[in-house]
Amino acid sequence: MNPLVTRQFDNVLQLLEQLRLTTRESTTDLKHSIEEQEKLQQESWRQRKELTTLRRLADDLEALQEENGRLRQTHQEVHLRLRQVLSHVRSLSTELHS
Repeated sequence: MNPLVTRQFDNVLQLLEQLRLTTRESTTDLKHSIEEQEKLQQESWRQRKELTTLRRLADDLEALQEENGRLRQTHQEVHLRLRQVLSHVRSLSTELHS
């Protein structure tokens, strides 16, 4: 074979080998990028789910605090009325024993 053609053929083979290596590296890089993107997507979904849960809990907390306030008010009213009843019972007891 002609030496010039042989050199050119060898150059083409070298270029093909470089292209093969570059393609393999690019494919590996692409796979890593896709894996990283999937991880980030899953993390994003997890954070959205957590945020939704936290918002729902915040709404529930607000409702619970309102209910707690109502119950506290009711407890105070019952306590006051029981004191009044106790006071009346003591008065009646005193009158009965007099």
